[in-house]
Amino acid sequence: MPKFSVILPVRNGGAYLKLSVASVLKQTFQDFTLHVFDNCSTDGSLAWLYNLKDPRIIVYPSEIPLSIERNWGRIHKVPKNEFMTFLGHDDLLDAEFLEKMSTFI
Repeated sequence: MPKFSVILPVRNGGAYLKLSVASVLKQTFQDFTLHVFDNCSTDGSLAWLYNLKDPRIIVYPSEIPLSIERNWGRIHKVPKNEFMTFLGHDDLLDAEFLEKMSTFI
């Protein structure tokens, strides 16, 4: 089981989502899974995520549009790793974020 779960809810994240996901995938500490909660994106975000074909990325598409609270609330349905961190689709992680967190923990 990976050490970290990175949780990323998104709806129509566009270019921000691409930068955010890139910042996660470039982590120096690679023991993680990225759980993306897509909330009925209509901008191609979902197709882009599937095209990445990265086994660390797990996508949870929503069948109906959800409020931001309900989209974030879907976290209780996913398998968790030892530790979790959350990220908005317009946020970035420093390349050493997970490594530093692992050291601090």
